[in-house]
Amino acid sequence: MSLAELVPEIHALAHGDKVRLAHLLITELARDEGVPLGDMETAYPATESRIPRWRGKIQEHDLVTVEENVETEGYSIKKGMTGTVVSVYRDGEGYAVEFSELPDGPAVVTLFPAQVRPEGQ
Repeated sequence: MSLAELVPEIHALAHGDKVRLAHLLITELARDEGVPLGDMETAYPATESRIPRWRGKIQEHDLVTVEENVETEGYSIKKGMTGTVVSVYRDGEGYAVEFSELPDGPAVVTLFPAQVRPEGQ
């Protein structure tokens, strides 16, 4: 397969797959050049374990629970808070989540798959 044929395929990849591809290419180039990368696999593993098992399964109107304290878009979202997904970005690479019980009233913030889990899981 030529590079010209490969580029459109790369553009169509999900973000996580692009990260894994970049990791693979950097590792291969470093190995070819004899450049030590240290413990890159431990620092940033390119495995499926970094992607929550529910990615792609959370849908609009689902309830989600926040997995960690998040400071985003001027709001403090605390671990354990529950919100409603109002939009799913790029097949689950991110979510617009509405929180109705914030101190300044309801707000919608963007969160990533590792920051939320489906309610009850």
